[in-house]
Amino acid sequence: MKLMTHNFLTSKFLKGVVTGYPLLLIATKKEVKQLEFNDAFVRRIIPKLDYSVLRQAAESIDEAEGLPAEISTGWEEDESLLKKVYIVPFIQSFIISSIAAISCA
Repeated sequence: MKLMTHNFLTSKFLKGVVTGYPLLLIATKKEVKQLEFNDAFVRRIIPKLDYSVLRQAAESIDEAEGLPAEISTGWEEDESLLKKVYIVPFIQSFIISSIAAISCA
């Protein structure tokens, strides 16, 4: 699973779950796939991501190094940030041992 996919997952459809987001993530294995940096794609997708959840998920799998606590204005011009945000959710894949709604955990 990629962290971008995790960012969009919810369990609010389950009975008794009100929010169901973000899901608790526990990864057991990491795979890195080499892809060319896609500047235009990153610029389009960042506004659609819940960045705080992305960062929280990256922290849970020890991949938050270099990611700022929050994205500030002018992020579109920070190429090093764009590359880091591209690598974490799009290039790295994780084998998940557990994923659950925090309210269900």
